[in-house]
Amino acid sequence: MPFVDGLIWRSYSHDDIAVIAIENLSSIGWLRNYAQGRGITYPFIFDEESDIFNTYQVGSQFGNTPPTFIIIDEEGIIQYRTDNEYDTIWDMKSKIEELL
Repeated sequence: MPFVDGLIWRSYSHDDIAVIAIENLSSIGWLRNYAQGRGITYPFIFDEESDIFNTYQVGSQFGNTPPTFIIIDEEGIIQYRTDNEYDTIWDMKSKIEELL
């Protein structure tokens, strides 16, 4: 996940897109260590109550296994989604270009 998100994060102006990682099973301390250890500079959110996971139906309780990548447009509409796939960079970049 860091490679895909990191490449997207570095490829576009931060005024045009936001890359955010969301975790709901670990802890804030674990997230800090994970991000630091991998040089991740985009924000992580610890979804303690799983509100975001439930809203976007992410996780095994919804029949999918993270990582889940979702592109949401400026109107809040999901434009792209893939579950349990890592090699999505070119599909994601193509969809972002289309939306921008």
